[in-house]
Amino acid sequence: MKKLFIIDKKNKNFYSKYLINISNTFKKSSKIQFNENKISEKFLKKFDVVIFNFLPEKVLNFLDKQNIVKILINSKDHANKYIDILINPKKKSDKKENYQNYNSINYSFINSSEVISAINIIIILKWDTKFWGIKIGYVSSRFLTKNIIYRINQFVKKNSIVMVQFLSDFNDQQTIYLAEKNNYSFKDIRVTLEKKITSTFNLNKKKFKHRIANINDLPKIKDIVKDLYLDSRFNFDLNFKKSKINQFYYGWVKKSINGSFDNFCYLVLKKKEIIGFCTIKLIEKSVGKIGLFGVKKNFQGMGAANSLLKYVESKLFVKNVKKLIVITQGRNNIAQRAYQKNRFSNIATEIWYHKWYN
Repeated sequence: MKKLFIIDKKNKNFYSKYLINISNTFKKSSKIQFNENKISEKFLKKFDVVIFNFLPEKVLNFLDKQNIVKILINSKDHANKYIDILINPKKKSDKKENYQNYNSINYSFINSSEVISAINIIIILKWDTKFWGIKIGYVSSRFLTKNIIYRINQFVKKNSIVMVQFLSDFNDQQTIYLAEKNNYSFKDIRVTLEKKITSTFNLNKKKFKHRIANINDLPKIKDIVKDLYLDSRFNFDLNFKKSKINQFYYGWVKKSINGSFDNFCYLVLKKKEIIGFCTIKLIEKSVGKIGLFGVKKNFQGMGAANSLLKYVESKLFVKNVKKLIVITQGRNNIAQRAYQKNRFSNIATEIWYHKWYN
């Protein structure tokens, strides 16, 4: 999408500086210095998204009529009916507030990566496109307005995208309404849990053994991977072949062992038999994220999952990782109970939607 940052360099307040810093991450986007008399309607029509600290209402009105997405980086006091997304980087909560019915959203972002995702609106998933053999898009904004939907449809048409994935906040009534009204199909509920890592554990080494995986372990891990997709959103989308879904997760594990996707793959063994695995990605220096986690069916309920989780936490504690995050499917009650038993807390519930354009 074509983005325009309108910057008032004379204004030295916090929000203006933040806008300048964020704009520098979008090197291919256009930037102009704010001057009300020089912002022509002909020029504005070239863009899909406009990001700014302030614009006169007549300019906002024009942008709205053109279905151009308007992103305001400022405080709540500066919002009005024409704003699609209000970003207030000073506010640290994740509360959302509507300013106008089905048109405007206030969202407080915790980090710059969320802001960048919101500004992008939609991206093409290169790896997914290559793997599935169809062009796949991802709506990186977590919410929808009429203007955002219009620009998504324009982007899809221009780039010949076949399928779009969208992740919505579970409690965002406005976005859910617009998603379903515009033929986005519900596929799954995504549950995010987290836990603070504060110590290592004394593991029962007689019952289970643990180690990091190597490439020679892949054939044995493959038998565990084949059952992982049964609760996934891909399995509940009949447009995806089941054989291909299995390859998707197998490739994930393979790349994690090599450190090219997730960073590590840890194993739990009964005697010498591999009975479970867990992939870990370090998303920040002090934050780890569980990617895939699986235990052989005939060893479930015997404490293998709990033992592997404790081993993973001990390894991360040594690496000075302070927090562990995991994402699981809403349908996977067994996994949720296992994480909650190990003192993981639910921090977010979201909805996966798919939309096919062919």
